Amino acid sequence: MDTRMFNETPPASIYIMVVAKEPIKGELEKLLKEKFPNAVLLEDKVEKVNGSLIVAYFPVLKFNSTMLKNIAEVEGIIYYSAYGNAKPMLQFIEGHKENLCENTQEIKELYFQTFSDSGSLHIVCWELKVKVGKLKRERPIDVIMEKIHNDLQNFP
Repeated sequence: MDTRMFNETPPASIYIMVVAKEPIKGELEKLLKEKFPNAVLLEDKVEKVNGSLIVAYFPVLKFNSTMLKNIAEVEGIIYYSAYGNAKPMLQFIEGHKENLCENTQEIKELYFQTFSDSGSLHIVCWELKVKVGKLKRERPIDVIMEKIHNDLQNFP
């Protein structure tokens, strides 16, 4: 997990945008709405926002199954901008579908090139591979979401 944070007080409104495939998309939306109950969920489009913006980008979601276990892999990043600055994250999304965690420094650089004096930036990144025995009757995606939930305890 990679976390970078620069503090300032954000505006009161919070917006959430989730870019991911199901079932993780619905799970991330639910998780972020629980953490930020007054947040507005943006539906697959970028709107002009006046407030904080959270973008969850999880382009890698793979499932596999063997005789004894179920396997799930995810790679994703959650980006928080106190003043709704989506441009650096959207530029990053256009250029990266894999190796996100290796390239989080690029988001930071894009952010400060574009918005050198505004807001705060917080980035959390995951590369997870979970194997769950079939006898446990537990879904690997649930284990992944629990890990993400725990990592977001101190998220802004």
